[in-house]
Amino acid sequence: MNTTMQPSDPQAHPIIPAQYQALCPPPQLLPGESIDQYHALPAAIFRDTDPQSAIEWLLVIDIAELSWEMRRYRVLRHSCSTPTATKRSR
Repeated sequence: MNTTMQPSDPQAHPIIPAQYQALCPPPQLLPGESIDQYHALPAAIFRDTDPQSAIEWLLVIDIAELSWEMRRYRVLRHSCSTPTATKRSR
């Protein structure tokens, strides 16, 4: 069963067992992005999937990273399209 662990690195994800921490890349946040929100997304994915083996952790970490990137692109796309939509309505 997975347990919450205190990471030695504050950037490390607290849910990933110590033996699998090396599989998880350090967060690459853009200005304005929250480390708490960054950790909340994979935490939810990790709880739902309950990975056990190294390959399961690797796949789930990739899913979490890609989910964060998709969220980021949606926010960026929305911020880029909002001024254009405003100009068109004038």
